[in-house]
This record gives sequence, structure tokens and C-alpha cells, in this order.
Amino acid sequence: MRLFLAAVTLFLAVPLQAQEEERFEETVDVEIVLVDAIVTNSRGEQILGLGAEDFEVFENGVEQRIESVEYYTNRRLLDQPESQAPFSAVRTEEPRNFVLFFDKAEVIGESSRSRLWRAGKQAREFVEKELAEGDRVAVAAHRARLEIYSDFSSDHAAVMEAIDEAVQFGNGIDPAKATGPILSELDAGEVMGHTGRIYDAIRVLGEAIGATDGRKVMILFTPGFGEASGFGSAARNDDIWFDPMVRTLNQAHTSVYILSLLEEPAWSAIEQYLSRLASETGGEYYRRAVSFTSPLRRIENENNGYYLLTYRTSKPSGEHGYQEIEVKLRNPEFNVKAREGYLF
Repeated sequence: MRLFLAAVTLFLAVPLQAQEEERFEETVDVEIVLVDAIVTNSRGEQILGLGAEDFEVFENGVEQRIESVEYYTNRRLLDQPESQAPFSAVRTEEPRNFVLFFDKAEVIGESSRSRLWRAGKQAREFVEKELAEGDRVAVAAHRARLEIYSDFSSDHAAVMEAIDEAVQFGNGIDPAKATGPILSELDAGEVMGHTGRIYDAIRVLGEAIGATDGRKVMILFTPGFGEASGFGSAARNDDIWFDPMVRTLNQAHTSVYILSLLEEPAWSAIEQYLSRLASETGGEYYRRAVSFTSPLRRIENENNGYYLLTYRTSKPSGEHGYQEIEVKLRNPEFNVKAREGYLF
């Protein structure tokens, strides 16, 4: 099953002046919107058994009527089959799709290189020990441009070799000479000539992975987006690059989890962009992780299941654009993560 936000469009004719001989009609597009949400407690454990009455969904600030809520999981329930659970639970056989992304553009000096290599080592352990058989992993990086080291693959041994090459500053796969779910969607000329900024590299990658069915989880190892502040120079407004990147990731059904490659990040324009990227795509920003092992384990556990919320929204015919959405819980003790928009 392919899950995406803008699923079905219906066309309705609404009469405006029924009593007149000449009848005028306004055409309205009705969109069935699907949005997934992860609900956890303060310890990061998933909360099961919620229904439509437990959620609130707002589109462009207007509350929407939730039509259905289902819970999907890639693991079996511990105490009984999903078919006999006292709540809606569907065991999905779709593989989970992870993207390990290493941002190396600002990795300078022995300390940051050491942190990068540690990230690579613990990312290998994550793939080897935490992921389930059948989970697919891609490995990408950014230095002077977007680099792909592994397309989506369930060959975890090959993925771990790709991680080693990525953190050792290899050259990656030539997108003009290889195929795969991601590589077949990439334009080699765009990769070589238009991914110099980290924003563009992630956007182009997001466009490519958007063609892959199911949810995607991007785990981004980065020291921060250098364009945002130049690491000491005056901060610049990077929204002109940031916003298209986030919209592409949301349209590609991709949540971004960020692990800082800096041991002591200072709150600045750099971190504001990282925090926003995680929040607006339904991920999380881990800014002071002594070890990457614990956050990686938490990310895997958090993505074992999700709620799929459905609602209908209408727009005047021909109106298109990015629609902001917000998912809330009526119980303030629980945490919810969901992407914050879709393209209509």
C-alpha cells in the first residue's frame, strides 16, 4: 500500500443560483488527505489503542473532521493477534525505508572527523543489530555535492560497506551509470551541477526517494547547515532554500531525524534550521548526544508503528499550493509527531 498525503481528488458541482434559467456552478475539488502520526509517551514508547476522538487535525488553522484512524505496525502485538486486538491494528508487510545521510561539508579538524567516524561505526551497528530483516537502507552524503553510496537495499552487509566508504570520503556511485529506486529517479546533471548547497542536495534526494512506496525515515548526521550562519559570519535568511526542501520532504513522505556531529553545539541560526527541519517533517533533533547508539535505537523503536488519519478537505477548482497541517492530541501527556503540510 502506498501512503501519501494527497490521495484522491473528487469533483463536485455546487449550484449557486438554482432558481435562474441560466444555472451557474462552482467546481470544487475535494481531497481525501492521509497523514501518518507517531504517538509516544515521555520514554519514547508507542501508545496504542487511540481513536479519532483522541486526535485533532487542523489544515491552514481550520479544524478538520477526522473520518478514520487506523494503527499500522511492522511487529506483531505481544499479547494477541492484530485481528483480535481491542482496537484497530493492521500488521503491514511493507519494508521500512531508512536513509542514512552524512553531511561532511563542514567536517573540519580532527575532532569533527573523529565524531564523523564514530557516527559511521555506530550507524553500522544500528543496521546490523537494530534493523529487521527486510528493512531497506540507503546511504547518502553531501560534501561538494550530493553523493549516493547505496540505493535502497535490504542487503545489510553491503549497506555497512557503503557507510564505511561514505565516512571515509569516497566518491559514491555515479548516478549516470547505475540504476535503483533512487538512482533511476536522479538526474546526473542536476546532481553534479545543482546540489552544492546542503538544502538543494536534500531536496533533490527527497524528490528521488518520493517515488518509493511507503514511509521514509532520513537520519541526518550533520554539524549544522553552514549556509545559515557561515560558522561565525553574519546569519543569513536561508528560507528561500529551506522551505522548498521541507515541502519536498513532506511530499515524499519522509521524516527527518537529526544527530549533531558537534559535541557542544551552540544555539544559533544553524540550530534553528535543524530544529525546524526535524519538527516540520515529523522527526526529532538530537543536539547533545554523547553517543549515537541510544538515539538510533530510539528512532528505530519509534518507527515500529504509526496511526493513519484520514480527513476530507475542499478547495476551489484550480487552486493549488502547499497546505499547512497540524496534528494535536487531546491528552497532553502523550507526544505526537506528524509532518506539517502537503502539496495540493
